[in-house]
Amino acid sequence: MFRYASCFTSKERIQKEIEEADVGYNEPLEDEEEEEEACECDDEDDTILRTDLETSRGRDRRGKGIMYEGGRSGVTGRKRRGTTDRARRGMRPPSGRVPTGRSSVGSIKSFFLSYTSPGSQPQIRAAMTSKDMLYQAQKMVGKWFYDACIPFNATNSFQFQAMADAIVSIGPGFKMSSYYQLRGKILQDTAKEVSEHCDELKLSWKETGCSIMSDGWTDTRSRTLVNFLIYCPKGTMFLKSLDLSDVPKTAEILFNVFDNVVQEVGLANVVQFITDNATNYRAAGDLFFQKYGTFFWSPCVTHCVNLMLQDLNEMQDMKSAIDQCQEVTKFIYNNAYVLNLMKKFTKGVELIRPAQTRFATNVLTVQSVVKQRTPLRQMFASEEWTAYPHAHKRNASLVVNIIFNNEFWESCEAIESLCSISENPQVS
Repeated sequence: MFRYASCFTSKERIQKEIEEADVGYNEPLEDEEEEEEACECDDEDDTILRTDLETSRGRDRRGKGIMYEGGRSGVTGRKRRGTTDRARRGMRPPSGRVPTGRSSVGSIKSFFLSYTSPGSQPQIRAAMTSKDMLYQAQKMVGKWFYDACIPFNATNSFQFQAMADAIVSIGPGFKMSSYYQLRGKILQDTAKEVSEHCDELKLSWKETGCSIMSDGWTDTRSRTLVNFLIYCPKGTMFLKSLDLSDVPKTAEILFNVFDNVVQEVGLANVVQFITDNATNYRAAGDLFFQKYGTFFWSPCVTHCVNLMLQDLNEMQDMKSAIDQCQEVTKFIYNNAYVLNLMKKFTKGVELIRPAQTRFATNVLTVQSVVKQRTPLRQMFASEEWTAYPHAHKRNASLVVNIIFNNEFWESCEAIESLCSISENPQVS
C-alpha cells in the first residue's frame, strides 16, 4: 500500500509540474521584454519593412490557417533568446546594425564643434585635460611653425582655429594633406570658392554701389605697381594689379588707366574713386569729374598724413632733432653691451618703434626717446656706463652730449606736441 501511495503521489507531482510549465508558454519572457526595449531603435526600420511585406502576404494567404495580427506574425514579434546577452557583451544585435545613438542625416556643420568660439562652454574632455598635455599639444604646433619657418602672425588667421576644430572632429589617426593634394584638388576647390565669393560681391555692387581704391607702391626690383581693390558693404576684393614702370605718370595717362578700371567695374556701380594725394593724381581726379560727374574722387587719408610727416621732417629744427635721435638709437642698437644696459634701465622698453613708413617711424622714435628721458640720463651717468671700455670714444661722447643737452629735449618735446600720433605702431 505504501508503494502504491508513493507512486500516486509521484504522478500528481509530475502532472503539476507539467501544468505549471504550460502556464505562460506563449507569453514573452522577461529577458525578451527587456530585449525589445533595448533594440527598439535598431529594429524600427526593419519592423516597418516587415510590416509592409507581411501585410501584403497576408492578403494572399487568407483562408490558409495562418494568423496575422497587424501585419506581424507571432514568430516575427518574438525576439530570439540570447540577444540581450549579446548586447551586454558588446556584440552586434540580430539586425546586424550597430546603434550609434545619433541620426546620420544632418548638416556637415554638426560635426564641427563650436566650443572654441568666444564665450562658449568647452567640452568636458577639453576642460579635464591636464596642463601638461595641453602644453605638449601646443608645443607640437610650435615645432611645426619653427621647422617650416612660418611667421608667427599666421596664427592671427581666422582659418587657424577652424583647421584645429576640423582635425579634432575627425579624431585620432587623421592624416594631414599631402604635398600633391595641397597643390592639386584642394587648391583648385579653394580657388573656385574664392571665385564664387567674388561673383557674389560683384552682384551686390548693383544694389549698394562700390568704391575703387588704388594703391601705388614700388617692389624690391624697383617696379612701380598699382593695385586696384573694390570695396562694398559685403567685403573687399582684389581686382587686378598693373605695372606702370615704363609709363610716365602724367595726369592724362593715369586718367586713361583709371578710366579702364571704371569701365570694367561698371560706371553705374562706382560711388567714389580713392587715389593718392599727389599732384598728378589730383589732376586725374579733376578729369574724372569733368567727364562723368556721377561719383566722387577722394584722396587717401593715410597718404595725406604721410605727406604731412614728410613736410615736418624737412623743417630745419625738426630735422636736426630727428637726426640726433637717430644718432642715439644707432649707437645703442649697434653695441650689445649698451643695448642690454639700456633695457636694464628702461625695464625692457624699446626705443625704435617701426611703422609702415619711415616718416612715421621717425616721429614714433622721437616719442619713445622723450618717454625714456630719465632712464637714458640715469644710464649714461651710472657706474656700469663708466666701466664700459669704449665709453670715452668719440661717438660715445657725442651721444652723451646729446642726452644731456637741454635744447635737444626741447626740440623733441616740440615735435611730440605737434604730432599727436596714436600709440598704435600700425598708424602711418
